[in-house]
Amino acid sequence: MPGPHIELIMAEAALAWSPSSGDQLWPEQRQHLIHTATDRRVRLGVLPSAASGPPRLNAFTIYDFTDTDERLVVVETFAAELYHDDPRDVTVYTEIFDALAAAALFDEDAARFLRDRY
Repeated sequence: MPGPHIELIMAEAALAWSPSSGDQLWPEQRQHLIHTATDRRVRLGVLPSAASGPPRLNAFTIYDFTDTDERLVVVETFAAELYHDDPRDVTVYTEIFDALAAAALFDEDAARFLRDRY
């Protein structure tokens, strides 16, 4: 049985922010992200700061359960995690993810962006 399919989009701001030192990515972190961007088991997108698309205010995860038709969205806010399983709410977040994915760089484009900028 194959493992989970993972699609992840990271905002460029997350790559440049460091709570401890203000420095950018460590070389090992950068290499790991470059490797992940070209790994076929994970779809890693990098959303450049200049990319257009919906506002990026809260992190969210969409869980698509393969053994049922159920989907769950978990939204992370500063105060709580919110859980949405109503199909209308899931559709809203699916559309947001699709819009972010359309503006993100994937595969070799993401790896090249990481090599060139970070």
